[in-house]
Amino acid sequence: MSGQTALVRARAWLERHGSGALVVPHGDPDGLAAGAILATRARGGALHVPTPWEGALPADRPLVVADWGVRPVPHAACVLFVDHHADPEPVEGVVVHGDDTDDPTTSLVAWRLLDRPAELAWLAALGAAGDLGAGALGRAGVPAATPVTALRRLAVLTSAAGRLRDGPVAEAFAVLSGSPGPAEALADPRAQALDAARREVEAHRRAALRAAPRVGPSAALIELDVPARVHSQVASAWARRLAPRVVVVANAGWRAGRVSFAVRSASEADLRAWLRRVYTPPAGSGDYGRGHARATGGSLVPEAYADFAAAVLRADAPATQNA
Repeated sequence: MSGQTALVRARAWLERHGSGALVVPHGDPDGLAAGAILATRARGGALHVPTPWEGALPADRPLVVADWGVRPVPHAACVLFVDHHADPEPVEGVVVHGDDTDDPTTSLVAWRLLDRPAELAWLAALGAAGDLGAGALGRAGVPAATPVTALRRLAVLTSAAGRLRDGPVAEAFAVLSGSPGPAEALADPRAQALDAARREVEAHRRAALRAAPRVGPSAALIELDVPARVHSQVASAWARRLAPRVVVVANAGWRAGRVSFAVRSASEADLRAWLRRVYTPPAGSGDYGRGHARATGGSLVPEAYADFAAAVLRADAPATQNA
């Protein structure tokens, strides 16, 4: 499908269903910024869930699923997916994806979908900074928005809300959707909860960085049990120290009944392909190998995770992407 066709279909969906559509944004800055943009046209409220894939969404409402990936939503009958992640799956519903529009983040896809309204440009820039780093501000295709210092600070606070188990994600969304700009968002009294989350996440991150890795021939495994999504940050930090090994950081404390893990490497490796070679999880055991070639992970039930961990520690090296 061409990018223009995808946009036309998505705009028609919003025209038809937007007055009652429920926005379901991912809890990181890109997802929350995209959700706040889309909520100006999908006015049925917002729902914040740990995952949309396990029957947590209402079946009788139109849904806008933003920044979660594109895959079938159980029992949902009317869905608009707005996304940028790799390998979108065939779904029942309407999809507008970064592959259609050449936008690297979901917030930029959402902003384009709404014809790039000037008053929402700061949200598109915030999402880009959250997903791509502060250096994305000023990059071609990312709208100019000021003050830059406030945008960077807000990206940190919004990220922390989604990194803490049961964190103030709803408050972060309310701050973004209720503010005309980043400075006003930071001045919102609800932003204090985001700063408290930032301090708590940072404490968990520092403690997690002290966990010792178990090292195999070509990969290392670090196991955590903390109520914060710090496993990707810890994996990135250790990937530099343990290069060229692949680093897997698993966290039993992030999601109830699951062991979530992040995979990173300092090499130019396709980590999703490496995961597919290392282990094949049984059907129904969780998520595996989603995300991007250089930044991936998953979430497995404990029994499947135990087998996966053993496979990691005996795995061979991944091939580089340009090999």
